[in-house]
Amino acid sequence: MKSPVPLAPRPAASITLRVGAGMTLILAIAVLATIFAASRYGRSAADETFDRLLKGAALQIAERVVVTDGEPVVDLPSSAFELLSLARNDRVFYRIIGPDGVNLTGYGDLPLPSRPSDAGEQVYETRYMNTPIRAVMLTRQLAERALSGKLTVLVAQTTEERAALAQSITTQAVVPIVVIGALLLVLAQLLLRFALRPLDRLQRVIRARDSHDLSPLDLDVPREVGVLIEAINRFMGRLDRRIEAMQGFVADAAHQIRTPITALRAQSQLALDEKDEQRLDRLH
Repeated sequence: MKSPVPLAPRPAASITLRVGAGMTLILAIAVLATIFAASRYGRSAADETFDRLLKGAALQIAERVVVTDGEPVVDLPSSAFELLSLARNDRVFYRIIGPDGVNLTGYGDLPLPSRPSDAGEQVYETRYMNTPIRAVMLTRQLAERALSGKLTVLVAQTTEERAALAQSITTQAVVPIVVIGALLLVLAQLLLRFALRPLDRLQRVIRARDSHDLSPLDLDVPREVGVLIEAINRFMGRLDRRIEAMQGFVADAAHQIRTPITALRAQSQLALDEKDEQRLDRLH
């Protein structure tokens, strides 16, 4: 009779693979969230930096507008444009509108904000000359005897430098996080393998055991693996009791059968040795 072939375990993903995939997914989500947050922060920081330059330039221009003989006179300060020239790849546009709505100087078609605000200054984004720009509109109230009304100063700038600054801030924030995340993933995999060592030790102990040894396993293992060892010990205990019961049944059956077989053997021997046919018939 051939011994039964042990069933192969059904293929399933390993614990290491499952945990690794889960951690990779969590890390990917965290990195994407970090990229999104860093991108928003980088854009906000870049806008704040360059908007301060725009506001400073607009304020300097507004302060240099004076009223002479009842007419506003603009004396453009070079320092205002020196601030904006720090962004070397960007172009600068300006426009000054008098109290009567007449363009005093600058780019007369530089667009105003689509939704003007009553605040003294307003930052907005628009397009000019087929190029995206960010502009600041500053209003100043003229209160001269000869002229009164609202003076509007617009200063705008293209967005190449601020986009580059935002990208730089985002990159500097994301790259370390990605590197640290990758290192954490590798360390987590190593730690997981170390944590699963008791299972490998349990496997070696079971394979090294004699097939007739059903004594309980006694290993120093973590609590999670201890639950598995307890289940194995209970199973082997039930199996040991079942084998003992079977062995007892076989021994008892052998004892019960031994006496009739002995008597039958003796009677058969007498029949073989008997020469008298009448007595032989009685033995039958």
